[in-house]
Parts: sequence; structure tokens; C-alpha cells
Amino acid sequence: MSEWSLYMIDCDGVYLYTGITTDVGRRFRQHSGQLSRGAKALQLRRFERFELIFALVIGDRSLAQKVEHRVKKLSRQEKFALAAGCPSREQLLVRLNLPSELSAGD
Repeated sequence: MSEWSLYMIDCDGVYLYTGITTDVGRRFRQHSGQLSRGAKALQLRRFERFELIFALVIGDRSLAQKVEHRVKKLSRQEKFALAAGCPSREQLLVRLNLPSELSAGD
């Protein structure tokens, strides 16, 4: 079973994309146009600069989707603070009020 990661990409300093994947490097190359099949939201805007600002292994797909959903609800400033703080998986889950999930993936 593959482990899922949460990632955030800063696009030209104006758009912050958040997603989940089992291969952050591949997904980043897709979004930045180096490989096909990037997110339509990024393709339509035609950004010039992509910077991976955060990536963290979360665990199974279900938990990764819950984390992604909660992170997408955060404000832009909160997302940048999250990326700058580089929390551990456990710290992130507690911060997002998902403490009951801590033991589910371990």
C-alpha cells in the first residue's frame, strides 16, 4: 500500500495549490508542465514559476483526503505559516483537529 503525502505549491507568488499524491516529485513535474496531466486549475492560469513549499507524508488515502480538506479551508496566511513551521505528521493532525486519527495509521 502506497503512502499518501500532502503538498503545497506556490505559483508565481499569487496562487497556492494544495493537493495529495503518492509521488510528490512526479506530481510537481506534472503541475509545472514538465510532464502531462497537471491540475487544470494550474494549466488554465499559465503560471511561470512553481515552488514546492511543503510536503509531508500523511499515511493512507482516507486520512490524506481529510487533511487536504482541512488545509484547503485555511487562509492563505495560515497555509504559509503551516509550510514555514514544517510540523510533523502528528503535530499537523492535532493542529487540524484530527487527533483521533493519530493511532489509526500507525
